[in-house]
Amino acid sequence: MFLKEICLRHFRNYAELVWSPSPTINILWGDNGQGKTNLLEAIYVLGNLRSFRTGRREDLIRWGTSRAYIKGILQHPLYTRDLVVEVILEGKGRRLQVNGKEPTRLGEFLGLVSTFLFFPDSLLLIKGGPQERRRFFDRGIYNLHPWYLELVQRYNHALRQRNTLLKSPSSRNASLLDVWTSQYVELGTAIIGERIRYLHHLSKDLEEVKGEFFPEQHSLSLCYHSSLGCVFRFPLSREEGNKEQWQHRIRTRFVQQLKRREQEEQRQGQSLIGPHRDDVQFLWGQHNLRFYGSQGEQRLTVFLVTLAMVRNFTRHTELSPIILFDDVISELDSRRRQIIFDFLTQTGQQVFLTTAELAGLGRFVEGKALYRVTGGSLSYESKMERRGYESNR
Repeated sequence: MFLKEICLRHFRNYAELVWSPSPTINILWGDNGQGKTNLLEAIYVLGNLRSFRTGRREDLIRWGTSRAYIKGILQHPLYTRDLVVEVILEGKGRRLQVNGKEPTRLGEFLGLVSTFLFFPDSLLLIKGGPQERRRFFDRGIYNLHPWYLELVQRYNHALRQRNTLLKSPSSRNASLLDVWTSQYVELGTAIIGERIRYLHHLSKDLEEVKGEFFPEQHSLSLCYHSSLGCVFRFPLSREEGNKEQWQHRIRTRFVQQLKRREQEEQRQGQSLIGPHRDDVQFLWGQHNLRFYGSQGEQRLTVFLVTLAMVRNFTRHTELSPIILFDDVISELDSRRRQIIFDFLTQTGQQVFLTTAELAGLGRFVEGKALYRVTGGSLSYESKMERRGYESNR
């Protein structure tokens, strides 16, 4: 999979742009504030329908205009012809098209353009609250299984209905509360189960990439802390790895905890347990990296987890995602920088990398597609030989 062409109209500081990037490595360079990150953001929106910088749709629309338009033309191995995806952003909503037709469900759009991002604020994955980590890993599951989005949406709906009834207890609402609680338990159990399955497989890829790039570092592992009182450290043991066994364990604990906290939930008028309150910890050895890791260790961990997610995605789908690196090279020491360069050179996947300083890239820039970004426009600085359009996936 790779992006053959992207068209922008009134997106951020781009009045209009039509760009055909290289199917391999694309380097975007220029001064700050010229539009390098905006271009990566547009590619990210094509795959995720949200920005990695803002939650306000209005921020993506060029000042003085009423809508922004993004179109991507991709070569995708599951489509015999080019895949064309379009996103129109307006102040009050958005419109989507896939090959000229509006998708009937959001899940039909998400997952078509798979992207993995590393950018300076990625440290929020470790430093931020549990919601940051839940979103991050849920997005990894969406990329593999678009139907997972609908599962989460159904759970959130059941959760809202249940919370409304908890806020207004009455004999009339009691039977309704039982109905929504039953759905809430079943859907919540399924979500936790999918997260555990994903993290179990991801942890194996994480062990591999860490062993390849940083074998001398402390052991790095993931740990899922459920609000049900269950803790899962990955990879799971052979006994724990039985899916039916831990799903039964989760559901049983869910029901037990609901009974134990029934009065507390009624007093507070909200659901106090479930996947919406769970967290994932990153452990260096036995230490929680959020509290005991240096910024360098935290940055390294986010990088390794992102690489592991790319490998996990490729292993399970046999597709190559689009990789986005936004201005992170300058913040790494020379050794770690070279490791990233080696990875990007060997991966064979389409990569978009931004930088304000070419000097930090050294000889890595040689033979790559290099573009100068100035005031919302692109110009070629050099062009690599464009081979691999037919073979690159």
